[in-house]
Amino acid sequence: MKMNNRTFNYPVLASGRDDYKNCAFEADYNFRQTAAAIIFNFDFDTDCPEIKNLIARGEAEYVVHFESAATIFRKILKSARAEISTEISLSRVKSVLEIVAAIVLKNDVENFYCKDWSEDFSGLKFNLTKGNVLAYKTLPSLKIPDNPDNFAGNESIFTVCRAVLEETNFEVDFEGEKIKITLGGAEYDFFVGANENLELQPVVNSLVILPALIYVLEELQAEGAVEDYQYKDWFLSLKHNYGADFVDDLKNKDLFELAQELINLPMARAFESLQKIYGEDEE
Repeated sequence: MKMNNRTFNYPVLASGRDDYKNCAFEADYNFRQTAAAIIFNFDFDTDCPEIKNLIARGEAEYVVHFESAATIFRKILKSARAEISTEISLSRVKSVLEIVAAIVLKNDVENFYCKDWSEDFSGLKFNLTKGNVLAYKTLPSLKIPDNPDNFAGNESIFTVCRAVLEETNFEVDFEGEKIKITLGGAEYDFFVGANENLELQPVVNSLVILPALIYVLEELQAEGAVEDYQYKDWFLSLKHNYGADFVDDLKNKDLFELAQELINLPMARAFESLQKIYGEDEE
């Protein structure tokens, strides 16, 4: 149900349209995921008196349209209340779930008029029919993992590659679905070789993965950063493994300690590995 490119022959309240001068329609949601389903909570609000009156009289209602193109799944949620919840089975959706919130007429309405309409519609009245959209907002799409168990471990969220430019030493990029760590040529060769030795893997993780993760956590503390990255695979994996307190602890906990917990205490395991290596050498 894509609305952004849709044309209407009457005024519609939406961001990016100039049919109304000052009024707005707001819709937001939060969700939590269980092993079998996604549970959504929605909040709606509009400051347009004429539309609010239609809702109060039962002539209009809030509507949420869900669509997952990969599974041809569609669901429509309707309510007169400004706060509603619903649950969608993970077996019904895949890849991306698109979500649009709207206010839709339940009945035909004659001579509808709003004082906040732009000058293009000033003084006009419209005869609207059941199902006409009065307002809408396209909400952020929700990325659905192919398998919820994909988030069972954090190691898979990192990818390490060799730098193209010789002067590159250590770079971290988390704009994609994985946290990408770029190493200089010599460092990358050491990383690859050391990773083939099970005893050295915790040491390498402490030298490469841990500082990269601390950097990402620091960046997530910036205002609005969590909202920007909350649907990335790496963020979902970290949150899934840490638990419900991840976002709160991100703000309040020591980041070195938090990073250690997220990747299973690599410093402690690194020292254990070094003790084994040096212990074998002494023998």
